[in-house]
Amino acid sequence: MRWLSPRRLAVWRAVAARAGVSRTTLYRNFDSRQELAAEIYERDVAKIEARSAKVRGNEHGIVDLFNFVLGMMMDDRSLFHVVLSPDMEWYQEHVSRMAAAFKPLVRSGKAAGIVRDGATMEDFRIAFGMALAGMHRLSPAGNKQVKQRIRRILQRALFTDQD
Repeated sequence: MRWLSPRRLAVWRAVAARAGVSRTTLYRNFDSRQELAAEIYERDVAKIEARSAKVRGNEHGIVDLFNFVLGMMMDDRSLFHVVLSPDMEWYQEHVSRMAAAFKPLVRSGKAAGIVRDGATMEDFRIAFGMALAGMHRLSPAGNKQVKQRIRRILQRALFTDQD
């Protein structure tokens, strides 16, 4: 693992802690950080898909799903920094699955007047990137007030009933 930068090594440590195993166990079972991140991200995408299915039919379902995903990112931002690296082959499949989880909720949210006119799927992806950028300077524990402010700013940008 000498090829990993100190920052990437810290990510591996965080992932090992999250998984409840040692770094040695991770190194033995995965050939690369991409392979490991793909496995963990698969679980996260499945959680997002399940949440989407659960809130489908609720006109505020898109707000719920957005907050759910934003919460996941805020709780485990180091993993998402690795996962969102554009050079990973498997990334596009997960992006497509996440988009499929969001699309029907965005449509129903627009029909109910909850999603702002003109808001697109790309706007939701950009909002998640903006959240990560806003949290970049926070300590790992984060600042609860800053996290709440990030959430409010993004909600006001995407949803009509957040003013």
